[in-house]
Amino acid sequence: TCLPAGWKALSQESMNSLGLPEETVAAFQAGEPHAGQFDTVTVTREPLNGDMTTTAYGDANVLAVSTLPEYALIDKQTATIDAAQTPLHIFSARIDAESPIRRYEQLSAVGGGNGYTFTGSFPLSLEDKEAAEVEFILKGVTFTDPAAKK
Repeated sequence: TCLPAGWKALSQESMNSLGLPEETVAAFQAGEPHAGQFDTVTVTREPLNGDMTTTAYGDANVLAVSTLPEYALIDKQTATIDAAQTPLHIFSARIDAESPIRRYEQLSAVGGGNGYTFTGSFPLSLEDKEAAEVEFILKGVTFTDPAAKK
């Protein structure tokens, strides 16, 4: 994944200090706060039992998050990861009763027998510039080594 200017990959130590779940394999964070918080994109990995397409895995994850408290669909687009289509799901929800409602941009893909979910989490007041940076990250997801394409 390519990162916009000012974004950085977080170390395992930083991910642990943020309390990210153990299935989080990578996280990226904006260098400047937005609405008092740092915009973050996380990548989680889940072993799959059997074959599943990227499209089916993406659709299943859209269905799963639609049950979150105060879920509301903002937009749903189609993204392509290594020639496979998957939903780019943009929604708002509350993760738990104590948390504020937040905006999420999420897509999922399958690679190497695992399912991966890429999730951006932001305040509801996300501006177009910040949304474009996150969509740049999400739409740049690939399981192919970019150096091998040259």
